[in-house]
Amino acid sequence: MHKNKKAKTSDIAFGILSILLSLIAAPMLTLFGVIWASLGQSVALGVNAAALGLLLAGTWIFAGVKAMLRVEKSARYSKIIGAHPRFKISDVAQVSGKSLKSVSADLKMLRKRGYFEGMSFDTENKEVVFSSKSPPLLQLNEEADIVYKENKSPPVTAIILSLLTAASFSLFELMLLVPALVIGVGVFFLSLHFFPSQVYFTEERRKTPKMKKPSSTGNEELDNLLASVYESKKEMLRLSAVIKTPKIREPLGEIMKTVDEIVSYVIENPAKVRSLRQFVGYYLPTTVNFLKTYEELQEKPNKGENILTTLHKIEETTGKLTDVYKREYDDLFSDKAMDISAEAAVMQAIIKENNNII
Repeated sequence: MHKNKKAKTSDIAFGILSILLSLIAAPMLTLFGVIWASLGQSVALGVNAAALGLLLAGTWIFAGVKAMLRVEKSARYSKIIGAHPRFKISDVAQVSGKSLKSVSADLKMLRKRGYFEGMSFDTENKEVVFSSKSPPLLQLNEEADIVYKENKSPPVTAIILSLLTAASFSLFELMLLVPALVIGVGVFFLSLHFFPSQVYFTEERRKTPKMKKPSSTGNEELDNLLASVYESKKEMLRLSAVIKTPKIREPLGEIMKTVDEIVSYVIENPAKVRSLRQFVGYYLPTTVNFLKTYEELQEKPNKGENILTTLHKIEETTGKLTDVYKREYDDLFSDKAMDISAEAAVMQAIIKENNNII
């Protein structure tokens, strides 16, 4: 069991104390308001005191009951979770008969209150984790495209309490409106401690970056090259969204940036199309195949020595490919470099000849 007895004891004590306060202190304040109003001292002040007393009584009862419900929720979730180092939030939702939003909000709230020590959320694999050394659970194929997005609901309870407090304090007395608003704001921030916003997960389909298809240039050979680059780049973008390993993602980002630079240069210089046959026909598809193999092997739950060795080799190769792509880009400027060198040599010869004449 992952349950924390200290958090349970604290909530039980808080719940009992809150209910006792609502049964003693709040009615006394209400009674004081009624007596004060009946004596004719100040009807408005008496009514305000009575209304505030009733509000405090309701708030303390609400807070006490909520604390008791946390104890009940923790016991229910502990029974479902057991002592497992990992479990899927969707599985807990299915067993408990509650929605993903409700279950994730409950678990986040219980963790914040200290019920589940060492609990963390693996949003990539859609799991709650108690042991980081435990491997991710098996996933169905369709689950690979689903990601969790964290959302927060507005603090409705805190807003209602602050408005009720301001209204009850300023009842029948316009002169008390400003201090009532100040007190209402204070109640709002104080209430956030006891009635915070719900933080929950919602499921969304993984967003793959979109690419625009290249428009026709009128050059058939160049259009074919751009079409091939487009398909490879589109697959690279998809892989960059699903592979989280820094040793793959960082060099892949550099590779895609270099590919964009190569494409831009070739569009401006169509004569360079033929020099890119090896780049388009070998480097791009080979890189994509490497990465697709990495994606496939990375999802295997049990990784033996051969799989780990292959993954390591692909990581090393991807890191070195950045230099290969940059060299391909640099080679596009070889003719221009030769022309500049020849022009520079002629210019230096002219300068030297002029100096001799002088």
